[in-house]
Amino acid sequence: MDNGYKSKSASSVAMPPGYVVKKGKEPREWLRILLIVVIPIILCAILILIFMFAVDMPPKEPYTSPCLASSEANSSNLAEFLRKVERTYFYKLHPELIHRLQGVTPEEIRRHFQPYDPSPSATRNRTDEARKLLLELNELEFDTKLLKLRERKAVHVARAILLNNFGWAPYTQNYYSGDWLLGPDLFCWQPVCEVFKNLDAALSHFKPRNMTELEKLKDLFEDYNRTFNRYIENWKLGASTGYVRTFQACQAGLHAIKYDKYRSMALKSELG
Repeated sequence: MDNGYKSKSASSVAMPPGYVVKKGKEPREWLRILLIVVIPIILCAILILIFMFAVDMPPKEPYTSPCLASSEANSSNLAEFLRKVERTYFYKLHPELIHRLQGVTPEEIRRHFQPYDPSPSATRNRTDEARKLLLELNELEFDTKLLKLRERKAVHVARAILLNNFGWAPYTQNYYSGDWLLGPDLFCWQPVCEVFKNLDAALSHFKPRNMTELEKLKDLFEDYNRTFNRYIENWKLGASTGYVRTFQACQAGLHAIKYDKYRSMALKSELG
């Protein structure tokens, strides 16, 4: 129908009368609600939980060094006994090993260091002292489970050296067995085989600064001469009483001490 308007091929939407177009919500309105309402509530809940658990947490134990003695070692006198064994070993019975003591000072080395003493009286003294201390260790009452690992190891080491009469080798240290009369063995593990090795470790602390210290160093070297002479006398004493090794064992021990431990002395005499 032609009513005066030109017809166009275009689509159109008819709106009923009184219809009002509503504006849509802002696209980020939900984010504002989350920031203003929800997040503060979550933070408050987290703080309340932290406070509740913090009240129930036990206080931190004070730091204790692993080198300090445990309460069990102190209450049972084990710690004091181990210190006693250490002092007896280095200062009294084996002063030739004083340089191995932890924390030892050069002054202490100069004051206590002496060559190894193979005399029968010294060997008997070491044996008796070891037996007495081993008995004292066995009489101590302590719970091993309450000791620190280092203390358990120290107890094991102390018992081992006391069983071996203040030595690591299970022979030639017991006065009453008499094997100190047999001389060196094939491997030369006796203390006399380490005489110069111990001297080398301590000699740097004996650098003389005056004539008095020079005389002391001279006396120290003379003591080493007595050490070897006394050891030879022990060997002769064993031979005279029939307490000897087999012929092959004697040859092996003699070869070990002459050409392995003291080769230069055996070949060059005084110049070695």
